[in-house]
Amino acid sequence: MTLTDALLLLAFLLVGLALGGTTLFFSTSMEAILAKRHPEIWNSMRGYTFPAREARTRFFLSRAPYRLNDPDLARAFTRYWIATGALLAFMITAFVVAVARS
Repeated sequence: MTLTDALLLLAFLLVGLALGGTTLFFSTSMEAILAKRHPEIWNSMRGYTFPAREARTRFFLSRAPYRLNDPDLARAFTRYWIATGALLAFMITAFVVAVARS
């Protein structure tokens, strides 16, 4: 492994960790707003049972957060999806660079 490869790997690891942390931060802030302002919805999604997971997935993959007329929740939801998209784009870019360099 050359110095360039090592530095590139280190840069990819640091950026990946930063984007992953950002995604987790936005996810946590979105869930905190939901738990605080809409406890009835949050209670239906708590737990690790299949119905709770399905309810959580349906809620977060639909436009439901925007229908609650809560601008802070909508903003947190949008930031979460932007961070998730950036993380996915970064992972694809890292894969393409790794394939191109080999």
